[in-house]
Amino acid sequence: MGDGIQYLIRSARQGNRHAMAQLLKENYETVYKYCLKLTFSREEAQDITQEAMAKAVEKICLYDGEKSAFSTWLVTIARNLWLTGLKRKKLFESYCSTLALPEGFDNEIDRLFNNEDLIKAVNNLSQKLKAPVILKYNLDYSYEAIAKTLDIPLGTVKSRISNALKSMGKELDGDGRGKKNY
Repeated sequence: MGDGIQYLIRSARQGNRHAMAQLLKENYETVYKYCLKLTFSREEAQDITQEAMAKAVEKICLYDGEKSAFSTWLVTIARNLWLTGLKRKKLFESYCSTLALPEGFDNEIDRLFNNEDLIKAVNNLSQKLKAPVILKYNLDYSYEAIAKTLDIPLGTVKSRISNALKSMGKELDGDGRGKKNY
């Protein structure tokens, strides 16, 4: 972690609101994109992101820079809030219905996620398989970072991603379109 980030974290812990605001500003887009991939809803992603940021302000004293990067800590907060919402509302099946992703993502994986069949394949994954896939292919997390974020062993991360890709492959053919049933 860079000296600038460490300084901001120390300052934020001491009550410096400007330092905390800078930390949140630098990580907002990463957390928002992660939430968008989980919810497929701009509004829900914004709500979870804002709630995660508020929770981070409240719990900054609990952040341990030895265990994870600040952005990983924020993503973990957002993930936990999302899971809590799913449990409370029991609406897992309807979370990724018909909302389109925002235009303008630069990398190929994000462009692929505009494909309705691919969105459907990701949505059909269980939460245990969905979260690592999103972290890996949309946020470019390493396997190790995914393991830390989800608090699961490295081997489990690799297994879940492999199982997710196999499951999605059953629904998609080689060019990313849904299999045709003629």
